[in-house]
Amino acid sequence: MWRIYQYRMKAHFRDWDNLFWGMLFPIILSTFFTMAFSNISSGDYFKTFPVALVIESESMYSDNFEDTLSSVQIGDSELFDVRVFDSVEKADGAMHDEAVDVVFIYGDSLEMRVKNDGMNQTVAKHFADQYVQSEAMYTHLFETNPEAIPTLSSFEFDASNYISDMNQQRGDVDPMLGYYYALIAMACLFGSFAGLKETSFIEANQSSTGARIQVSPVQKSRMYIGGLLSATTLQVFSVSLLLTYMTFVLKVDLGERFPALALATVVGASAGVALGAFVALVSKKNLKVKNAMLTAISMALSFFAGLMAHEIKYLIHEKAPIFSYVNPANLIADAYYALYYYPDYHRYWLNIAILVGLIIVMYSTVIIMARRRSYESI
Repeated sequence: MWRIYQYRMKAHFRDWDNLFWGMLFPIILSTFFTMAFSNISSGDYFKTFPVALVIESESMYSDNFEDTLSSVQIGDSELFDVRVFDSVEKADGAMHDEAVDVVFIYGDSLEMRVKNDGMNQTVAKHFADQYVQSEAMYTHLFETNPEAIPTLSSFEFDASNYISDMNQQRGDVDPMLGYYYALIAMACLFGSFAGLKETSFIEANQSSTGARIQVSPVQKSRMYIGGLLSATTLQVFSVSLLLTYMTFVLKVDLGERFPALALATVVGASAGVALGAFVALVSKKNLKVKNAMLTAISMALSFFAGLMAHEIKYLIHEKAPIFSYVNPANLIADAYYALYYYPDYHRYWLNIAILVGLIIVMYSTVIIMARRRSYESI
């Protein structure tokens, strides 16, 4: 099997088409992203925009949220122009009349409403996610450690500094990072072309080489394992090269949790290769049609993960949450997102676990289909 792995690795590095799309194209696209986002990512791009705030139940948490919302700054100016309303209906009316872009409703939990999708709404969503996470962290600290009351009291007055503290730790919070995460997910899914090639390479109805392999005394399981391992290795290398280029050349801040980033890369690349093997055996079309199918599938999944419009990711999560949990591109992008924005690993491990589950399902299907496959003549 080791020799098969070596031969297949050499074959992959001689396949210039797959090398370009799997390795070079994501790097080129990330460069264009950086050129396009260079002005958007700067603090001068953001302007103060109006938001509505409705407090449904008064508490120290609601007072703290209002103070935090009013104190967030980008550069020397405030990010939010906070307008307080005494009812949800009035706030919704203001949003309907386009007097405000976002409505925050603070009751038992924080609710955010938008009328349209856009940059301001995306920025507000990032802020809300961070605030809810930090508030949950402090609430948990209070519930599990009563001696933390002084800390919680400090949070009431100083939580507005949380955003600036995070900015000092990671640099300015960049809403454009979501596009880079979706790009990484797309690069992982491009491993499906290598997975398709390896699986089709062994199938007798796809090539003369596959016909010879089927009648040879070599165990087909070794061919499958050696080939798919080589495809996975190549894809892990390609995505790692992309991450290295983004980090050190484009200066994109992906965080400092390197072991977790490495695991997400391996699992994401493995999911891409598994998708290619899955399509190769489930579909009975020829290789060109399967390649076209994988191109359409990869781009569609990446689109729903926010590659073309980051707001799509939130829309799908709201309207079709089940799809967001079975879309491998969304899971990969969200794993990187969770590592950057969340202090704990709960959301990260959830994404990784679901991805591993999808990989197991796809490879199980590949095994079943490969064992059942037979040919009338070779």
